[in-house]
Amino acid sequence: MAFITLIVDGYCRWNAVNDGGKFFEREYEFYLNCGLALTSLLVYILTVLLILAVYHLITPYTKDLAKINYSTLIVGLLLSYCSRFVELGALLWGTPETQFLWFFVDLLYLLTSINALKVVSGLNSLQSTTVAIVAHTALHLVEFSPF
Repeated sequence: MAFITLIVDGYCRWNAVNDGGKFFEREYEFYLNCGLALTSLLVYILTVLLILAVYHLITPYTKDLAKINYSTLIVGLLLSYCSRFVELGALLWGTPETQFLWFFVDLLYLLTSINALKVVSGLNSLQSTTVAIVAHTALHLVEFSPF
Protein backbone atom coordinates (compact mmCIF):
# COMPACT_ATOMS: atom_id res chain seq x y z
CA MET A 1 0.00 0.00 0.00
CA ALA A 2 2.91 2.34 0.72
CA PHE A 3 4.27 1.73 -2.79
CA ILE A 4 0.92 2.67 -4.35
CA THR A 5 0.81 5.77 -2.14
CA LEU A 6 4.29 6.71 -3.41
CA ILE A 7 3.00 6.52 -6.98
CA VAL A 8 -0.08 8.59 -6.10
CA ASP A 9 2.09 11.14 -4.31
CA GLY A 10 4.41 11.32 -7.31
CA TYR A 11 1.46 11.71 -9.66
CA CYS A 12 -0.02 14.54 -7.58
CA ARG A 13 3.33 16.34 -7.62
CA TRP A 14 3.68 15.72 -11.36
CA ASN A 15 0.17 17.00 -12.01
CA ALA A 16 0.81 20.17 -10.00
CA VAL A 17 3.52 21.16 -12.50
CA ASN A 18 1.25 20.84 -15.51
CA ASP A 19 3.29 22.14 -18.44
CA GLY A 20 1.05 20.57 -21.04
CA GLY A 21 2.13 17.89 -23.42
CA LYS A 22 1.46 14.21 -23.47
CA PHE A 23 2.51 11.74 -20.80
CA PHE A 24 5.30 10.28 -22.92
CA GLU A 25 6.78 13.76 -23.32
CA ARG A 26 6.75 14.28 -19.55
CA GLU A 27 7.41 10.72 -18.41
CA TYR A 28 10.85 11.55 -17.03
CA GLU A 29 9.32 14.32 -14.86
CA PHE A 30 6.84 11.78 -13.48
CA TYR A 31 9.63 9.43 -12.42
CA LEU A 32 11.55 12.32 -10.87
CA ASN A 33 8.48 13.28 -8.84
CA CYS A 34 8.04 9.68 -7.69
CA GLY A 35 11.69 9.72 -6.64
CA LEU A 36 11.11 12.96 -4.76
CA ALA A 37 8.13 11.35 -3.00
CA LEU A 38 10.36 8.42 -2.00
CA THR A 39 13.05 10.82 -0.78
CA SER A 40 10.47 12.71 1.30
CA LEU A 41 9.25 9.46 2.84
CA LEU A 42 12.79 8.34 3.67
CA VAL A 43 13.62 11.71 5.23
CA TYR A 44 10.44 11.48 7.31
CA ILE A 45 11.18 7.97 8.58
CA LEU A 46 14.87 8.63 9.19
CA THR A 47 14.07 11.84 11.08
CA VAL A 48 11.75 9.95 13.43
CA LEU A 49 14.29 7.15 13.91
CA LEU A 50 17.11 9.62 14.56
CA ILE A 51 15.09 11.58 17.11
CA LEU A 52 14.05 8.42 18.94
CA ALA A 53 17.59 7.03 18.90
CA VAL A 54 19.02 10.25 20.35
CA TYR A 55 16.19 10.40 22.90
CA HIS A 56 16.96 6.81 23.84
CA LEU A 57 20.65 7.66 24.33
CA ILE A 58 20.22 10.80 26.42
CA THR A 59 17.32 9.61 28.57
CA PRO A 60 18.03 7.26 31.44
CA TYR A 61 16.89 3.70 30.95
CA THR A 62 13.16 3.42 31.50
CA LYS A 63 10.68 0.67 30.97
CA ASP A 64 8.84 2.51 28.18
CA LEU A 65 11.91 3.15 26.06
CA ALA A 66 13.07 -0.45 26.32
CA LYS A 67 9.90 -1.58 24.53
CA ILE A 68 10.50 0.29 21.27
CA ASN A 69 10.42 -2.13 18.37
CA TYR A 70 11.90 -0.21 15.45
CA SER A 71 10.58 -2.54 12.75
CA THR A 72 7.05 -2.14 14.11
CA LEU A 73 7.62 1.60 14.28
CA ILE A 74 8.63 1.71 10.61
CA VAL A 75 5.54 -0.28 9.64
CA GLY A 76 3.37 2.11 11.66
CA LEU A 77 4.98 5.13 9.99
CA LEU A 78 4.48 3.56 6.56
CA LEU A 79 0.83 2.95 7.38
CA SER A 80 0.43 6.56 8.47
CA TYR A 81 2.07 7.58 5.17
CA CYS A 82 -0.65 5.61 3.39
CA SER A 83 -3.15 8.20 4.60
CA ARG A 84 -1.67 10.43 1.87
CA PHE A 85 -3.48 8.19 -0.62
CA VAL A 86 -6.43 10.52 0.02
CA GLU A 87 -4.52 13.05 -2.11
CA LEU A 88 -5.85 11.23 -5.15
CA GLY A 89 -9.42 12.08 -4.18
CA ALA A 90 -8.46 15.69 -3.51
CA LEU A 91 -6.81 15.82 -6.93
CA LEU A 92 -9.63 14.17 -8.85
CA TRP A 93 -12.53 16.04 -7.27
CA GLY A 94 -10.76 19.22 -6.35
CA THR A 95 -11.65 22.55 -7.86
CA PRO A 96 -10.08 25.98 -7.32
CA GLU A 97 -12.65 26.51 -4.55
CA THR A 98 -11.68 23.29 -2.75
CA GLN A 99 -7.92 23.77 -2.46
CA PHE A 100 -8.30 23.60 1.31
CA LEU A 101 -8.63 19.80 0.95
CA TRP A 102 -4.85 19.52 0.60
CA PHE A 103 -4.47 20.99 4.09
CA PHE A 104 -6.81 18.35 5.51
CA VAL A 105 -4.88 15.56 3.80
CA ASP A 106 -1.71 16.85 5.48
CA LEU A 107 -3.52 17.18 8.80
CA LEU A 108 -4.77 13.59 8.53
CA TYR A 109 -1.22 12.45 7.83
CA LEU A 110 0.08 14.35 10.86
CA LEU A 111 -2.61 12.95 13.16
CA THR A 112 -2.01 9.36 12.04
CA SER A 113 1.73 9.87 12.53
CA ILE A 114 1.18 11.14 16.07
CA ASN A 115 -1.00 8.16 16.91
CA ALA A 116 1.47 5.68 15.40
CA LEU A 117 4.29 7.20 17.42
CA LYS A 118 2.22 7.20 20.58
CA VAL A 119 1.21 3.56 20.26
CA VAL A 120 4.47 2.05 19.07
CA SER A 121 7.17 4.14 20.75
CA GLY A 122 5.65 4.57 24.19
CA LEU A 123 6.11 8.34 24.13
CA ASN A 124 3.50 10.54 25.75
CA SER A 125 1.21 12.79 23.72
CA LEU A 126 3.39 15.90 23.84
CA GLN A 127 6.54 13.99 22.90
CA SER A 128 4.78 12.16 20.05
CA THR A 129 3.34 15.42 18.74
CA THR A 130 6.72 17.13 18.88
CA VAL A 131 8.50 14.29 17.07
CA ALA A 132 5.77 14.14 14.41
CA ILE A 133 5.84 17.91 13.83
CA VAL A 134 9.64 17.92 13.46
CA ALA A 135 9.49 14.96 11.07
CA HIS A 136 6.73 16.56 9.01
CA THR A 137 8.68 19.80 8.87
CA ALA A 138 11.69 17.88 7.52
CA LEU A 139 9.44 16.15 4.99
CA HIS A 140 7.99 19.45 3.77
CA LEU A 141 11.43 21.06 3.57
CA VAL A 142 12.44 18.30 1.17
CA GLU A 143 9.18 18.63 -0.79
CA PHE A 144 9.55 22.36 -1.29
CA SER A 145 13.27 22.35 -2.03
CA PRO A 146 14.28 23.83 -5.39
CA PHE A 147 16.00 20.63 -6.57
